[in-house]
Amino acid sequence: MKESARASPLIEISQAARTRELCILLMFEAVVSYRSIPRIIEIVRERVPLQLPWIPHFTSVINWSLRLGLGLLQQIIHSKKKWIAIIDHSIAIGTRKVLVVLRVSMDSLLERQGAIQLSDCECIGLRVSEKVTGENIALELKEIFDKSGHPAAIIKDGECALEKGVRLWSEAHESRVPVIYDVGHAFALGLEKQYKESDGYKRLLEVVRQGAKKLRQTAFGFLSPPQLRSKGRFMSIGRLAKWGEKILELSAGTKKLPEGVLQKISEVFPDLNTSREFIQEFSYTANIISNVLKILKNKGLEQSVPI
Repeated sequence: MKESARASPLIEISQAARTRELCILLMFEAVVSYRSIPRIIEIVRERVPLQLPWIPHFTSVINWSLRLGLGLLQQIIHSKKKWIAIIDHSIAIGTRKVLVVLRVSMDSLLERQGAIQLSDCECIGLRVSEKVTGENIALELKEIFDKSGHPAAIIKDGECALEKGVRLWSEAHESRVPVIYDVGHAFALGLEKQYKESDGYKRLLEVVRQGAKKLRQTAFGFLSPPQLRSKGRFMSIGRLAKWGEKILELSAGTKKLPEGVLQKISEVFPDLNTSREFIQEFSYTANIISNVLKILKNKGLEQSVPI
């Protein structure tokens, strides 16, 4: 006769809740990975007389964390204070995009007198969809703002679907909500308009593409140019400018380099010198814009000048 399966021990609800609470605290407060949490609990339980009935599997910790995050999103309430909504779409993840809506209190902006921090933001909306249209976004915003209340202003970029969605949602209300265009995207569009169709930029991109293929998974991989996205490329174009400036400096041979580096640069980027003048001008422009954005995002436009 087969031995009967051993029944799982019964665990009191209060003890189970205490274990779940500890796991969530380790994840959020101690910033511990999901897989590490069960092991930490096991080590502590061996050395400290903790009254923990069992050690959960890391997948249970993931499940509890997701449920907590969902619970917090579903508990969004109206705010009596004036606030600003920051709206953006993630890049495409497979066939889907994520719409994120953050709430930032106007009081936080006035008190901080500078760039907002993560602690100033509250996530009030998170929507995942395969079909991104202005009509769908308007419906999603209505659902989110019906729970949270209406913002005093909206900050967003110029994405077509997002532009239309915010406009449709705004038109459905008697009082129009001011829309603030994201300064980072405004500068990126300016750079795109200036350089996208220029021969120097196209030649630089071709040099970068060909060189990157030859450097991947080699001992000289550290010379590789930054990977550029097809969408939103000019949002991080400053990294390409800094790389080009650095490569030009190394190729000049004024610094002592490890053996083979200078030869590898000449071999992988043979046409780099033809783009030297453009890279220098491009890097100069990108650095200026980067510094201006740093000032605008951290200090704003209005600054008192000491006499």
